[in-house]
Parts: sequence; structure tokens; C-alpha cells
Amino acid sequence: MRDIQMLGGMKSQARCSRCGSSATLALVTLRYSESEQAGRVLVYCSPCRNDFASSIGVNIPLESVTAEAFLDLYRNRKTSSDPTTAVEIVFGEARPELINKANQLLGGEQHAV
Repeated sequence: MRDIQMLGGMKSQARCSRCGSSATLALVTLRYSESEQAGRVLVYCSPCRNDFASSIGVNIPLESVTAEAFLDLYRNRKTSSDPTTAVEIVFGEARPELINKANQLLGGEQHAV
């Protein structure tokens, strides 16, 4: 089991948003409602993904998440999660440039970091 996974060339101490596990993590979007495809950005381990399978819209292995893949969630309206919180959950640190780009994609340029 590895606690550190590579994310777009950076190391992250990511943990499951639900149970705190560091095993088999994936970026997921937990749908805002049953009728929507968009959802809240979280990091879930395999058992937690199984528990919420019917509510998960996007499921990307965490080691495959790059800055561009993350921004695609905003480009494609798969999430409207607060970019600051989402970046910290997924990458384990604030990344101002990534936060600013996600804010711009949400139409929130006034909230730039």
C-alpha cells in the first residue's frame, strides 16, 4: 500500500474523503441529485466507491489525474465544486494557478487566488 501517489508530477498525501483510507483511491464526483450528471469532487477508496456506486458520476483513478483532467471536470460541467477545496482534496495542496483556471471555467474570475 502506498500513501504517496503521483498526481500530475506532484506528490500528494491524499486520503479517502469518507473513511480516511489511502488504498486504491480515485477522484469521484458524487452527483448533486439523481437527475444530474454533475457532482461534488471527492476522493474515495474502492469500498467507499462501491457503497456509493449509484451516486458517482465520474470515477478516475487518482494516479491518472492530471491538471488538465481536473480542469476538464469544470470545462465539461461535471462539477461546480469550490475549486480551492477540490484542488486541496485531490492534489493535497493549494495550487493557485489551477484554482484560478477552474474559477474562470466556472465563470468566477472575480474569485481568483
